[in-house]
Amino acid sequence: MRKTCDSQQGLLRRVFLQTNVSRSETYGAKNMGENLNTREVGTHYEDAAIAYLKDKGVQIIDRNVTCGRFGEIDIIGCTSDAGKTLVFFEVKYRKDDRHGNPEEAVDINKQNKIRKCAEYYLAYKSSDSYVRFDIIAIQGEEITWYKNAF
Repeated sequence: MRKTCDSQQGLLRRVFLQTNVSRSETYGAKNMGENLNTREVGTHYEDAAIAYLKDKGVQIIDRNVTCGRFGEIDIIGCTSDAGKTLVFFEVKYRKDDRHGNPEEAVDINKQNKIRKCAEYYLAYKSSDSYVRFDIIAIQGEEITWYKNAF
């Protein structure tokens, strides 16, 4: 049985904020070798993101949730604040800024896919929580958490 977030409000409130980005401090991620395939690298940095989020008080509910044809949600968590917010996290990694910053890869098309996937997830999971979409951007060894990213 999966854990759920409890809300004091009693109603599901979907919060789809546009460009309300707040940045937290950066946090070191473990550097790794070049011998891994793309999926293994992704898993490694998702693990680093989960460790970072747990350190910040986020309760991890699920990860790598496939939502039919809509795609996948990297991490689903619940904040520890009084209102208990259900957070859908997109994790993006870039070794360096040669191809842009990781958060720039979450364009409007990717945001729409994540929203649809979240709606799909919420249709099958009962939750009374507020909903938020965050980005965990990992560049090199730095982790940055963008709250209310979209």
